[in-house]
Amino acid sequence: QNNDILNDLGFCMERLDKFDESINYYEQFIEKDPFNDNVWFNLGTIYARVKNIDKAVEAFDYAAALNPENASVLYNKAILYSNAENHEKAAATFKEFLKFEPDNPYALIAMCDAYLAMGNLDEAAETFLWILELDERNIDALTGLAYIYLVKKDFYSSLAYLRRIMKDEHVDCDYISYQIFLAFQESKL
Repeated sequence: QNNDILNDLGFCMERLDKFDESINYYEQFIEKDPFNDNVWFNLGTIYARVKNIDKAVEAFDYAAALNPENASVLYNKAILYSNAENHEKAAATFKEFLKFEPDNPYALIAMCDAYLAMGNLDEAAETFLWILELDERNIDALTGLAYIYLVKKDFYSSLAYLRRIMKDEHVDCDYISYQIFLAFQESKL
């Protein structure tokens, strides 16, 4: 009957990967207090982990409605959409999240990934450039731009980013190696 105990039990069951039990405790909590955004958020996270996307989105939406300032809800919802390969909703939700944390590199990279998956190379390039303004050595942004210019067959622009990437000995260029090979065959650069 005690909401604090129900919340703690929900949390503990989640940590033990007993998701059905965790959901049960959180839902009991919500039946008594449907206005707790943190519990809705936790419930959304668990539903996301068990891949019940509709329930996860519903829970995240309730959490956001109760606390529109909770940026974590937007971030997790965007990740949920990305994992479900709903790239359009992922990009839109990351944009909402970035209103709260405009310089979050993880959200920016994830938004670029969504743009790339949708074939929206221009939006991806614009966002990668934004990332480079924040961190001129961001390997993900450099690699993304090199890839975009390779795909667009703008080999000279791509080469500028490839040179910056190759300076870092820890970089694994497997992601773009096939595009580099095709670019070499066509351009002989």
